Amino acid sequence: MRGWAVGFVVLHHLGFAAFKGGFIGVDIFFVISGFLITQIIRDEVQSTGRFSFPSFFARRARRLFPALLVTLAVTFLVSSILFPPQYFERVGGALFYAVASLSNFYFWSEGGYFDLASELKPLLHTWSLSVEEQFYLIWPIPLVLSLKAKFKWAPLVVLGAIATFSFIGNLAFMNANNVFVATLDPRNAIFYLTPFRAFEFAIGAVVVWFGRSGPVNLIFKEIMIFAGLGMIIYPATRYDTDIVFPSYNALVPCLGAALLIYTGGSRYLGRLLDNRLIVRIGIISYSLYLVHWPLIVFFKFQKMTLGSEITNHELFLLSLVAVVLAILMYQLVEQPFRRGAWIQSWPPSQVGFASLMLAFMLALPAASAWASNGWVWRFSDELSAQLSLNRKNLDRYVFERMDQLEKGFSNQGLPKVLVIGDSMAGDFVNILAESDSIGAIELRTFQMRHNAQAIFTVPDEDYDEHFPEEAERCKAQQKALLESNVLDEADTVVLASQWQLWNIPYLEKTIRYLKER
Repeated sequence: MRGWAVGFVVLHHLGFAAFKGGFIGVDIFFVISGFLITQIIRDEVQSTGRFSFPSFFARRARRLFPALLVTLAVTFLVSSILFPPQYFERVGGALFYAVASLSNFYFWSEGGYFDLASELKPLLHTWSLSVEEQFYLIWPIPLVLSLKAKFKWAPLVVLGAIATFSFIGNLAFMNANNVFVATLDPRNAIFYLTPFRAFEFAIGAVVVWFGRSGPVNLIFKEIMIFAGLGMIIYPATRYDTDIVFPSYNALVPCLGAALLIYTGGSRYLGRLLDNRLIVRIGIISYSLYLVHWPLIVFFKFQKMTLGSEITNHELFLLSLVAVVLAILMYQLVEQPFRRGAWIQSWPPSQVGFASLMLAFMLALPAASAWASNGWVWRFSDELSAQLSLNRKNLDRYVFERMDQLEKGFSNQGLPKVLVIGDSMAGDFVNILAESDSIGAIELRTFQMRHNAQAIFTVPDEDYDEHFPEEAERCKAQQKALLESNVLDEADTVVLASQWQLWNIPYLEKTIRYLKER
């Protein structure tokens, strides 16, 4: 199952259209983790009557941290060579949060997982590892307490309560309309934050109490394997990045994964899960997950700087390189630190101290890059001056003049020019100002915010289709513009937007409307 899960994720990240929903591979990992970790905890409590938190965390540290820290270090080094300051600065921030197991909070604050800018974030995939690490930190506490309770079904009650509150939280958060929730960006919040993912871990955990042997009837086993595979293959190939996720859409792959775990394989269809190739991919799945995304980001960045697209041949080579790197990582890093007799003899306190020291050694240069505008000193003085603007200063520059000019005309006897649009309009206004052309005209602006376009008479249903979350604000913007006096007073109107294909039919209508008005 790990082999299938990591395969879905890698093919999705490589951009294969057939696996546009391959991001559900992460959810399969969450179900597997919920099952395995819960089983480990339950077996230890039932066999010994106690649970050693230090030993548990030491085992998790040996399992996850060595390969992760190597990935972080190499990614940081390569980024320092390839990336300009504005990208490298974000790598530093992401690495700092990643070593603290909080990168899901960092990327939540930055924006959406499926944003275009995500292709320039080589550590974006560490968000799921932070979710896992937070799960390891919190999950044992309620589980151990419930296992020690006198009530036999206490663990299932606790798991059911966690799953219920987590799932209801998904639905409630997306449907809430208050200002506080809207500020947090509900779609990004439920995607990145652990409480909204807890029901996925709980689904896997519940399987522990149903056993692993599954049904006895062989035909029924084949049917259940078929159903489970269908429930993970369908979303991996049919979902896309526009759906609300996880929410109710995650139930299909998560329940499918739980069904496969419970069934425990079968004679015929089970070979799709236990054949040698898929098992070997599953064995290196953690290393493959770690190395594939930075590799893709760096390669795409190089192609972007050259102005060329990635070919199918290059995608195939990328996947092979990722597998080779994963094998090396597994053999040289994962196995020695996880299975080596030398480290297994270390007490939990020593493992914890070593992990903290290594994390601290990585966090220091990351914090430096993050706090110093991406080490702009790496470049010449002339180039540094061009690259020194940070995002906040850049945004302020783009919109500052446009904000000041968003008012009525004052009839100065000069040609009246009205610029309508988004940041493209801001750029145009700045061009006029920087070239000293602004003094010859009376310039005014009207900003189209919230994805509203610089086109008019757009039917409400088009905004409902293209920007469902911001449709009402787009309609309000359009109405405000059409009722504005500046539209009647202007001698010249300039339309400047980040044009999209669906805008094209409305451009001619907009021009006709302006001329008639």
